[in-house]
Amino acid sequence: MTEEFDNGRRRTGLVLVTAVMLGAFLFSTAGYRLLRDRMKKPPPPATADSAAFSRIVSLAPSTTETLYALGLGDRVVGVTDFCNYPPEARDKTRVGALLRPGYERIIELKPDLVLALPEYIKGKDDLLRLGLNIEMVNNKSVADIFDCISSVGRLCNVAESAGALRGRVVKRLSAIRQKSAAAESRPRVLAAIGRTIGQRGLSEVYVCGAGSFHDELIGLAGGVNAVEVDDYPMLSAEGIMRIDPDVIIDLIPEPGDAAAAVTYGADWKALPSLSAVRNNRVYVLGGDHVLIPGPRFVQVVEELAELLHVAGEGADE
Repeated sequence: MTEEFDNGRRRTGLVLVTAVMLGAFLFSTAGYRLLRDRMKKPPPPATADSAAFSRIVSLAPSTTETLYALGLGDRVVGVTDFCNYPPEARDKTRVGALLRPGYERIIELKPDLVLALPEYIKGKDDLLRLGLNIEMVNNKSVADIFDCISSVGRLCNVAESAGALRGRVVKRLSAIRQKSAAAESRPRVLAAIGRTIGQRGLSEVYVCGAGSFHDELIGLAGGVNAVEVDDYPMLSAEGIMRIDPDVIIDLIPEPGDAAAAVTYGADWKALPSLSAVRNNRVYVLGGDHVLIPGPRFVQVVEELAELLHVAGEGADE
């Protein structure tokens, strides 16, 4: 989930601009010499001394959050441009964009561990040639997040903290499951993850489809994903009307305050025949955590469950 749709589109534009700027440096004289010299050196053997990992570069927001959640923030020396949580992470050295990190910046930080996602496998090859120790972790599912917590805990010699973090998350999920089990029904949910807003209408709406990370979160919250197409498809207004969900939720990276609810909700009123619109079950769930598949996913599940079951009790039937 990384760890991008309409806020997606703006974000993708920023990624491309940043990648171009960083690429320009890579072809500068100093940058070229630095990378050329490092690539001639064979990668060092992997160390078995996990306690030695005291200078860590994180190449995804989800891995940055995991490191901090395990109390390893003081070991983090570099993060991507999109790593903004917790607030302390913003003070770390920025090493570039997600798709194309700045290798010269990473080298200058002299990390003994680089954490990244498999989506950037080409980046792994480059980093290995540069003699850097890189570990790949997944974040495509809840199981991946748990595995990531355990892997980072093992690598950094904080397995006990990792076990405690996993235990706290499991306990919160269990509490959600118990409350959801008492609900009379499992509402059909359409979760929108990117669209143009403020047009008093709907055209291209990117939604969370079957098998996606958010599809899993909807299920954990006690709902049923109304979208049967895989991944994150784009739907038209006609497609949404055919689905006719019980609940509509806009997932946005900005805080979902009352003003956002009014702005986003106004567009859905252009489809008054939708069950969710008729029954006042259109919501906004906002915050950077809703789009990052890291340890805070359990907070998203809690908030989804609140909207699906508690807020739904007062909806018009």
